[in-house]
Amino acid sequence: MDSTLSYRHWFEFSSCGFNTILGGQSYDNVFAITATKQSPCIGSQSTAAVGPIVVSQSPEAPLNGDTIACLNEYVTVSDSIYNGSNIIPTTDGNFICDTSFTRVWLVYDESGNPLTPGPTTFTLGAGSSLGDTNIS
Repeated sequence: MDSTLSYRHWFEFSSCGFNTILGGQSYDNVFAITATKQSPCIGSQSTAAVGPIVVSQSPEAPLNGDTIACLNEYVTVSDSIYNGSNIIPTTDGNFICDTSFTRVWLVYDESGNPLTPGPTTFTLGAGSSLGDTNIS
């Protein structure tokens, strides 16, 4: 009789901010799965653990903006980005959570061609804008 069982889990969140202890060692920003086998027989209990499990989360960048535009008027487009998280191993065997990302916008016309004149790649910081001189 095959006694192999499997367990599947769908992670809905990053492991950023979660901590666990495996084999007496503490790990930051990771998950772990622990399973215990029990039976009514004395001495038949055993425990196994899998980890550290690192779960990063991709950034989300929904764009919001005007859907109607008129000639010689500004159109406002903004993002409400959620940075996500990137779990990075450290040299001491632990993990750090990095939530710093750079916003990069690629601007194209309706045919998929880069807008010209001016640059077509824009790096935005918090509160900055493209202005009105890069695109005509």
